[in-house]
Amino acid sequence: MMQDKGADMWIVTEEDRYIYMSLVPAFDDGLIRRFPYFLVFSLSEEQGELEQISIGNMDDIEEWGALFPGQLFSYEESLESLVSLIEKRDPQKIAMNTENMPELVKALGEYASRLVSGKDMQNRWIEYRTPQQIDVYETIVGLTHDILAEAFSNKAITPDTTTTTDVDWWVKQKLHDLGFEDVFGPTVMVWRSLEENEKYGDPESIFNIDIPPYCGTDTVIRRGDVLSCDFGIQYLGIETDIQQVGYVLKEEESDVPEGLKEALRRGNRLQDILAAEFIQGRTGNEILFAALEKAKAEDLRPEIYCHPMGSYVYRYGIKGGVFPKYSSDFGPSIGREGHFDEQGNQLPTRSGKIPLNLNTAYAMELDVTYAVPEWDGQDIRIVLEEKVVYTKEGLIFPGGRQTKFHVIK
Repeated sequence: MMQDKGADMWIVTEEDRYIYMSLVPAFDDGLIRRFPYFLVFSLSEEQGELEQISIGNMDDIEEWGALFPGQLFSYEESLESLVSLIEKRDPQKIAMNTENMPELVKALGEYASRLVSGKDMQNRWIEYRTPQQIDVYETIVGLTHDILAEAFSNKAITPDTTTTTDVDWWVKQKLHDLGFEDVFGPTVMVWRSLEENEKYGDPESIFNIDIPPYCGTDTVIRRGDVLSCDFGIQYLGIETDIQQVGYVLKEEESDVPEGLKEALRRGNRLQDILAAEFIQGRTGNEILFAALEKAKAEDLRPEIYCHPMGSYVYRYGIKGGVFPKYSSDFGPSIGREGHFDEQGNQLPTRSGKIPLNLNTAYAMELDVTYAVPEWDGQDIRIVLEEKVVYTKEGLIFPGGRQTKFHVIK
């Protein structure tokens, strides 16, 4: 990353809170006061080596080479040590975020003229995924899928009795039993034929096709309902964000109606079209409009709203302060839900101007609208969301994706 950005030194300070915390090991409370003040990456092009040096009070952490082992430093002493290191290494370009740190810039003296913005390095660090992380995605995506499959089964749902809120809490309890936390959600939603809904008297407004039916509070799950669940988990600093669909069989049915199967197939087709448009260097907006053009040519009635998936930090605070769980992401967005012009065309987004890089992760979130013959031509939106990773091999779905409805009998 430093070579790509043309920097031969990258300095991270404790002011760069989320970047900083993602680079150091987790501490217990007794070690908080011994955080280093500066983390330094120094790249030697001649030797092709990268040094990582901590300046301050983390001298006993093996993976960081302390400049002066066995000593503790004040901030002023650490700043002097940083300047000494810079003079010794003589970097030509120093990437660093100097916002709110005028004393640091002043201390650098003539080297301040060699400073370049550290924002690009920080953003690239946030979005980059190592091969090891990509391998882990297969595990945690598979786990998310497994939990969803069990939630959308008769283990968790009894038709005409179980509510959407019951399933929300079932998922939370399952995650707790497995030792995980949910990043958000779960949110269980219902799509229903308005003709079928006449039997139950629920307000038709909560099944409006124009917006996701956030009827996730105590809506009784009925036979003939299409269910959707959106949730994610975090593990080893990375996250999932998954949305899949299920169907509750009517008494006389042995399979999902063909019209609903066709709606899901169209959703999978839109995923295929979008995946083919992930090309390195393209912006999110370019990917969006290329995919929409092809999808509309196939009469898919698409909407696309993908977003990058970032790093997840949950640790003690710097200098003993509270440091809550935090998800930080960077990368191109590819559309935004409900972001249309007056003619119903999707609009570009501001973060859609960001180009696509290799080894980056996204939530591929999208939907297709389809008139279901078995529902007397009533529209349904099939919303799908899967974790995807862009690598030199192209876009991959670690852990797979949904191609069939989960079935509740």
